[in-house]
Amino acid sequence: MEEFPIQVIVWPVVMVLVLVGTMVWRKRAMASMGQQFANFRVGTLAPQLGLQLVEGDPEFNPMMLYADTQRQGMMKNGEMIERRVRMAGRPLGHPVEFIYHSRVRCEIGFSGTTLHKLFECRITVLTRATYPDFEVISRTNAFGHIPQKLPLPPQSFGNAMLDQQFAVASSDARVGPVLGGVIGGFAALATAGVHLVAENGGISFVMTETNITSAIYHAATIIQGLESVARAVGSAPSGT
Repeated sequence: MEEFPIQVIVWPVVMVLVLVGTMVWRKRAMASMGQQFANFRVGTLAPQLGLQLVEGDPEFNPMMLYADTQRQGMMKNGEMIERRVRMAGRPLGHPVEFIYHSRVRCEIGFSGTTLHKLFECRITVLTRATYPDFEVISRTNAFGHIPQKLPLPPQSFGNAMLDQQFAVASSDARVGPVLGGVIGGFAALATAGVHLVAENGGISFVMTETNITSAIYHAATIIQGLESVARAVGSAPSGT
């Protein structure tokens, strides 16, 4: 009777044990993270920020997007994963809204699998003040280059140190110095990257899929910083 090499029997068993062990480890790691960041479930986070959850699953946790990423790897052709969250309130004076919208649609064809993605996440302070559109972007951060959204020319804060840290763009050169007095409030976001976009009566801190977890950790600081910016541009001379 022919004998099989021991490896033929052992290796499949080892691979199964490794796979099972990995799945158990991931499940425990996710449970541990879920406990560690429980306060960031939007149903809990909203009142902490002085906001109300207007739309979305209160159990959704933006600090746990890894779970959604895992689901994307198992999507079927035509399947779509979509999440919407909206929080709103007046924690410091101006109206504030938190918007999260992500959508992933899977398309499987002869050339492979394509995931069509949409992602939007921002915290916006709404104001009735009249001021030119502007944009502020961190020059360096831990998550890579942040592209400018608005077609505006570069300006200066009138402060060499701030100009080294942030790029400011606006059609009005007076905007830079006005922002220079309050932009320091976003110093804690240096690692995540700062991206402010002011247009259509709103001043937004814009997040991406790569920096959202780092930014959400400082959500209260972001709201405070946006409130300071709104007050600064609102109290500036007319036309600024």
